[in-house]
Amino acid sequence: MPIVDPRVQIEIKRMMPVWDPSRPRRAKDAEDIARLEAALRGRAAGSALSSNSLSDGTKIPPDAAA
Repeated sequence: MPIVDPRVQIEIKRMMPVWDPSRPRRAKDAEDIARLEAALRGRAAGSALSSNSLSDGTKIPPDAAA
């Protein structure tokens, strides 16, 4: 299964309600965006992730934000 870059995941989660108005914004997406952004900031700062999975259990690969 291919790994989708975290920055792309963020864009998809933010834009899906715009692209498909029948799909409302969800709290889960906001949580996932926050976690992905935190992971990207942590990787940029060289710190370890406190959580390596999204709210639905999807794993964030260790090198995803490298």
